[in-house]
Amino acid sequence: MKKDFRQGVFFLLFLTLTSSNLCAQSVTSIQPAASEVEKIVVRQAETWNLTIDEWNRHTELRTLHHGLLSADLTPLEVLGILAETPEERRRYARLFASHQLKILQRIAEFEADYLEAVADIANSRPTRMQLVSEITCLTGPCADPITEALGQARSGVGVDIYVLGAANDGAIRVWAARHLVPPDLVRSQVITLNHARQGMEPGLTHP
Repeated sequence: MKKDFRQGVFFLLFLTLTSSNLCAQSVTSIQPAASEVEKIVVRQAETWNLTIDEWNRHTELRTLHHGLLSADLTPLEVLGILAETPEERRRYARLFASHQLKILQRIAEFEADYLEAVADIANSRPTRMQLVSEITCLTGPCADPITEALGQARSGVGVDIYVLGAANDGAIRVWAARHLVPPDLVRSQVITLNHARQGMEPGLTHP
């Protein structure tokens, strides 16, 4: 009986030591994750010029006033709206104004760079192109310049089309319909349809 008792005690001690080791390993394994969370919190707080205590208070206020505060509010707005003193409210209002001004300045700088890029791209593209085509051209190599010209027109480049051998305006309209020339681009003068002048050679050229 005593032998069984001692064996039971040893077994319990073994379980206790094993459980302690497992707990220690578990705590050790989650420490890096907790450390990463702390780093993220620090970076978030620094982004808004807040201390860790202020950041934690802002998250607590969001929880306490869930459903009353908009989810779109920034941490500075949450702290400012629910400030405990006028001094706190003014401080967070000033921090928020400073943050917004920085964002607006960056937006303005980006828009300036964007407009400059648009101007550069526009200047690098031809403003108008000239296409000369035979009235008899329907398919094959002679139609390749037509396809290219219409693609340029759809992207905003003006194309002046001159048709060789067209007896009248109706013949040019038939030619345009066969090549699927967009009527809206003709109406807006992005594309013009014209009778070819004497001496013109078929092809697509940039003036």
